[in-house]
Amino acid sequence: MKYSFIIPAYNSANHIERCIESIVQQKTNKKYEIILINDGSTDNLKDIVTDLMIKYPKIIKYYEQDNQGVSVARNYGVKKSSGDILLLLMPMIKYQIIFLII
Repeated sequence: MKYSFIIPAYNSANHIERCIESIVQQKTNKKYEIILINDGSTDNLKDIVTDLMIKYPKIIKYYEQDNQGVSVARNYGVKKSSGDILLLLMPMIKYQIIFLII
């Protein structure tokens, strides 16, 4: 079983690293991916995610689209995911360990 964490992001450079690190730092043997969709951000979100992709190359998948809103970005992430269980997250939240225990 594989988990897909889907994170639509718009101008979330101040939060995205903390959000992604809170997922990656969970100790688990479960398979998972992080799908991040940049919904037309004008901040340096892409630069931060690029650095994180170098750090976690097998976990993070990054996509960009013109700004179309969180619903369209989330749906795009769902289409790109390969997980059996989809978790729809928000970039401004630091997630706790409970996700990968289930």
